Amino acid sequence: MKKIPDKHIFVCINCRDGLRKSCGDEGLIIRNKLKNLLLLSNSDKNIRINKSGCLNQCESGPIMVVYPNKIWYKNISIDDCEEIFTESILKDKIINRLYLKDKDNNS
Repeated sequence: MKKIPDKHIFVCINCRDGLRKSCGDEGLIIRNKLKNLLLLSNSDKNIRINKSGCLNQCESGPIMVVYPNKIWYKNISIDDCEEIFTESILKDKIINRLYLKDKDNNS
């Protein structure tokens, strides 16, 4: 039986009809980059990086979440992946410039 992951990362890859911003292909590229970083890392942590359907934060996308830390990141790009992987996924630190705060949703 496989062990439950220590960390579970969900990256939205939902594609919309063009009426609303979506994570789509950009989210898939980000997810694949994070997966490759994990494969190259030699980390002893049990980490899963998965594609996700809509996380209901479309206007802030591409979006991702790191569990169990409940770290939500907004407006991420491929250029952010190494920092996210090293700082948040491996070291449990929050990258403030990408962090989606509850107040961001109250506009």
